[in-house]
Amino acid sequence: MFKNIYLSRLRHEEHVQFMTEVVKTGKELYTTGNQIEPYIKAMEPYITNISNLLNKRANVESSIDLENVDLRRYEAYVGLKLLVEGYTNHFDEIKRKSAEVLMSYFKNKGGCLRKLNYHEQTTYINNLLNDLETDKLVLEAINSLNLAVWFNELKIANTTFEDIYMYSIDRNDTNNAEAIKNLRLKLNLLYSKLNYGVFALSVVNVSTNYSEFIISVNDIVTFYDNKIKVRRANSVVKEFELAAIF
Repeated sequence: MFKNIYLSRLRHEEHVQFMTEVVKTGKELYTTGNQIEPYIKAMEPYITNISNLLNKRANVESSIDLENVDLRRYEAYVGLKLLVEGYTNHFDEIKRKSAEVLMSYFKNKGGCLRKLNYHEQTTYINNLLNDLETDKLVLEAINSLNLAVWFNELKIANTTFEDIYMYSIDRNDTNNAEAIKNLRLKLNLLYSKLNYGVFALSVVNVSTNYSEFIISVNDIVTFYDNKIKVRRANSVVKEFELAAIF
């Protein structure tokens, strides 16, 4: 029989990789028409379905709507920043100093917007807008340079993006998470049937040699079981470090 592994402790990607390797090993070792083929074939559709759901969730960030709205807020951010930067060279001292006040906020936030992921960009702009809207000196500088319309555009673009992004994430994660969970449970059951099926076939027909398959699967089990152990060990270390800090 196969060595024991806590399949529930595998991450989704690890779980589907594990099952894929088991199926691939069975197909490589035995030609069609063998007695374990029904078990292998029964597992394949579930592996495919889980893979598709994982890919669908991973591709949320590539949707056209998100890209368009992201471009809108990026252009608003860059346009605003360039305008403020230009005003730092203005001949009028009041406008120049107003621009310097605003520019200090951009510099203090630091970083390049394009280097951040969607979530980090949204957080960055939210924090920037919050600071700009709550500082009296900043509000006066915005009015002095007539940039209220630009700040409003950035705020609208950022809010629109956040609404679309979070809706997409919630919709896909909620539906996919439940679907993946159910598929995993069914796939685990089929894996268990394969395990007991191989054992039963070996007992009933001693001439049928599945030892190579069992050894190969156990090697796969050991590899993924080590992943689980390392992750759990790291988790314990982190908890210990946090406990030491607090």
